[in-house]
Amino acid sequence: MFYTRQYCLRIITTGIITLGLFGGAIAQNSQCDGPKKPSPPFRVGRTERPKAGPVSLILQIRVESKYFNRDDMTALGRKLQMVYGKKEVGGVIVLICDDYKVAKYDLLVHDLNTGQADPGLRGLYGSNPAQGKPGIEFSTARGRALDEISITLDDH
Repeated sequence: MFYTRQYCLRIITTGIITLGLFGGAIAQNSQCDGPKKPSPPFRVGRTERPKAGPVSLILQIRVESKYFNRDDMTALGRKLQMVYGKKEVGGVIVLICDDYKVAKYDLLVHDLNTGQADPGLRGLYGSNPAQGKPGIEFSTARGRALDEISITLDDH
C-alpha cells in the first residue's frame, strides 16, 4: 500500500507523541551533566516541514557509528537543541542514522511508525516546548532498541 508523504509525517508525529518516547520509565534514563564536549559531525539527509501537527520540523541525519555513546550523543543533542530547538516554535524531531543512504530514505518515518525501522536508524532527538525538556535516545549498536539509552537535556 502506498502512503503519501503528508500521511507518513502525520503518523510519525502522532506516533512519537503517543508512544511517549521521551518520558516515563526508559532504561538508563539520566539528566545530562558534566563538562560540555564538541558535537560529533553530522550530515542532513532529509528535511520535512509538516503542514499540520505538533512538530514544525523533522530531520533525518547521519552520524558515524563511533559516536553512538553517551558523551557524544549528549553533545549532539545539545547541538541540535542549540541550532534547531529554539528556532522551531512547534518542536523538532531528528531521526539519527549511521548510514547516509538511510538518512536520505523517504519512507524512514513511515517504516519507524509501522515497527519496521531500518537497522541504520539508531536514535531519535525530540524537542517540543509544550512537552517539557528536549531529549535524545539511541542504541549503542545496530539491532538494539532505539531507546537503549535515554538522556534528558537541560539548559546548561
